[in-house]
Amino acid sequence: EVVGGDIERMDELLEVMIEFADFSQPRPGDLALDDKLRAIVVELQAECAKRQTQFAWQENGAAHVVRADEAHLAYILRNVLLATLSETKIGSEIQLQLTSKGVLMISHLREEPRMASIGRYIENASSRPIESILPLRVLLAKYLLEKNGGRFNCEPSEGDREILRMEFPLAEHGQKN
Repeated sequence: EVVGGDIERMDELLEVMIEFADFSQPRPGDLALDDKLRAIVVELQAECAKRQTQFAWQENGAAHVVRADEAHLAYILRNVLLATLSETKIGSEIQLQLTSKGVLMISHLREEPRMASIGRYIENASSRPIESILPLRVLLAKYLLEKNGGRFNCEPSEGDREILRMEFPLAEHGQKN
């Protein structure tokens, strides 16, 4: 069972790397971030059910149009949400909030010391470069987000709650009609 699980995990990571290797330079277009995020959330419902976890939206009316490559955006969202899901406490929820100016906040309750948090990897200011210690899914998503003109970081949080912040560049118009 353990070996089978490890083989499955390695297979998934290999697929993540192969998909990443196929990307070329970004071809930015104007995309509705909320629509893309909702599609990825629907796609991940089976994974959520396995972990008895759910995504909870904190609606604030922000529906900003961002400037990014569509395939890159889907890859970024899918992989960050999968990494977050894997370290979220079983039976809890992952809160998604689109704030102003193309910012996506992801807040979740971390699983106990099963693994280090994504935030701890990002905040670690040791002698090693941050990129060398990030989980692979997050490292590749962070790279693509930055290649598309965005930023990825972790907000200060209390206790076992972790808050990830992804900033996407806004399109010229910035708002959906």
